[in-house]
Amino acid sequence: AFIIAMLGSIESLLSAVVADGMTGSRHNSNRELIGQGIANMITPLFGGIPATGAIARTATNIRSGAVSPFSGVVHGIVVLLVLVLFAPYASEIPLASMAPILMLVAWNMSERHEFAHVLRTRTSDSLVLALTFALTVFTDLTTAVEVGLLLAVILFVKRMSQNLDVSKMLPDPLARHGKVKAYMVSDGHDCPQISIYTVDGPLFFGAAHLFEESLMAGME
Repeated sequence: AFIIAMLGSIESLLSAVVADGMTGSRHNSNRELIGQGIANMITPLFGGIPATGAIARTATNIRSGAVSPFSGVVHGIVVLLVLVLFAPYASEIPLASMAPILMLVAWNMSERHEFAHVLRTRTSDSLVLALTFALTVFTDLTTAVEVGLLLAVILFVKRMSQNLDVSKMLPDPLARHGKVKAYMVSDGHDCPQISIYTVDGPLFFGAAHLFEESLMAGME
C-alpha cells in the first residue's frame, strides 16, 4: 500500500509539472495529493482501484483548450456516461483506430527537442533521463520511476556534498566587534587551544567526510 501510494503521488506530481510547463501556471502540490488521497480511500469502497493523475489525458485536455481544473471534472463525467450508457457500443471501437490517437498524443507531449537538448549536455541529469527512458520502454513505468528517483536522490546527495566549504577562522582585531575572518589563519598565526570554523553550504551526512577532513587538517 505504501509503495502504491508513493508511486501514485510521484506520477501525479510529475504530470502536474508537465502540465505547468504546457500552460505556464503552477500547481498546488498539497491540494493535489490531499484530493488524490481522499479519492483513493473512498473509491475502493465502491469497487474501484487506486488512480493517479495521467499525463496523457491531462495533455489532451490542455491541447483541446482546457483552462481550468473543471475540465477534469467534465472529462470524468463523460467517461462515466460512456461507461454506463454506451459501454456496449464503446467496446465495438476498433483498437486500430484508437492506437494512432494515443501515439499522436504521446508524440505531441514528448517534448523531443528538450529531450535531445538534455541528452547533449552529457551531465548526471542526462544520465538519469536516458536510464529512466530506457527502463520505461524495456520494462515498465513503475520500475523506471523507482530506479530514476533513487538515482536522482543519490546524485543530488553527491552534488550537495561537493558544495560544502569549511574554513578555519580567527578573530580580526581590526574588524568591528572582533569578527572572525578566514584570512587571519596562517602557518605562523594560529590558536592551538581553540579552533573556530565557518561552514558554508548544506551540512548533512553526505558532507560529513569533508567536515572531518577540515577538522583533521586544522589539528595538524
